Amino acid sequence: DSVPIEISDEEVMKYYGEQKLKDKLLFEPAELSFTHITTTSEEKANELLGKVRQGENINVLAKQFSKNRDGKKGGVVRKLKENSVQIRFGNEFTNALLASSEGKFIGPVKSKQAGQWEIARHEGTVAEKIKPYGEVKDRIRIKLLNKAKAQAVQDAIAELRKNAGDKIKKSKKLFKE
Repeated sequence: DSVPIEISDEEVMKYYGEQKLKDKLLFEPAELSFTHITTTSEEKANELLGKVRQGENINVLAKQFSKNRDGKKGGVVRKLKENSVQIRFGNEFTNALLASSEGKFIGPVKSKQAGQWEIARHEGTVAEKIKPYGEVKDRIRIKLLNKAKAQAVQDAIAELRKNAGDKIKKSKKLFKE
């Protein structure tokens, strides 16, 4: 006898309520826009930061001095997802950018790339957005259903192991000794 596995609306709503800020399926991460210059020394980064703070154009300086491929287009990065910024530039840069406000300069910040330093002007943030329940409820139900099915298989294997383990030819994949 097999009992069909069902996920109630209450279970779906409970998952949404508890996980909407944790499960990436349920929210759009923040998007960051900035203009940056990548240098190979902290001294050069400080020099360039001084120049932009005195009014020199960061885009022109990025084209002249940046070691990053974005430099060719003036160092402009638009609406890059927060996790992508972390992957590409590192936590220190991402955190400094998130802590600053639009129009403000950050840096020099040691880049994730060895021997590189970043300065940047924060150009804006699109805040993370929780997706509406109606948009994600079917995906949540599928996720919970798959999890319940996987658990049912594990429970069945455990039951077999308990009741008939000595009669079954043991598969190394199913039975961990």
